[in-house]
Amino acid sequence: MRLKIEIKADKLPVAYRFGLLSMIKEAVSVSDSQYAEQLFNSHNRDMKPFAYSSYLKNFRFEGEDILLDSFSIIISSSDLNFMMMLYNGLVNRRKYRYKTYEWELGKIQMLPEKTVQSSSVLFRTLSPLLIESADQQPLAPNDPGYEREFNYYANLTVQLMLKRPLKKQLTVRPMQMKKMVIKENTHHINGGNQVLYLTAYKGMIFVEGDPEDLDCLYKAGVSRRRSLGFGLLDIEMEGVRA
Repeated sequence: MRLKIEIKADKLPVAYRFGLLSMIKEAVSVSDSQYAEQLFNSHNRDMKPFAYSSYLKNFRFEGEDILLDSFSIIISSSDLNFMMMLYNGLVNRRKYRYKTYEWELGKIQMLPEKTVQSSSVLFRTLSPLLIESADQQPLAPNDPGYEREFNYYANLTVQLMLKRPLKKQLTVRPMQMKKMVIKENTHHINGGNQVLYLTAYKGMIFVEGDPEDLDCLYKAGVSRRRSLGFGLLDIEMEGVRA
């Protein structure tokens, strides 16, 4: 299930991703505060059952702010219970405040969703892929360990959503990937105030594997820090060969 939310705002902080995560938590809390607290508790290190992408309209940087006309987010998950709680919360609470920033929700729509039926898919990234090594070092798409670590994050997603490991290892071929360095702040994590610079990549990526696994990755995303706006995919073409 995919939701697109139009949001009225004239500015965002440069490090805005924790703010969007806070908005998602508040919306879910409107439906079920106990569930939201359990899912988003700072001690809960489990992966979250969703991924999202953001689109900023006519934006420009000014110091630590991003000035813009408006922005939108697309949130995707195969966990229908989570998505219904999110939708009901968004419908019933239209205004959000993050630090000194105020956002008002506009149009909320359900987007059409496909089902992967092929064993190979050319994906387009709607939000960048953050793939890191076991020692948390960013990996470029041409690094030798990229496919192995992509499989690691894919397996975590499938285990979370389908309660089993990948049926088979994925073949991964990044294509036309562009580097992005994203600034974020950890003040939401146990009172920390560390600035993070996250190196991610966006573009096209060919993935071959079991169709059910690929469908899960399409619907739930694949990346480190998916709940901070990384790893949401869209289907560019099915049944292709790398």
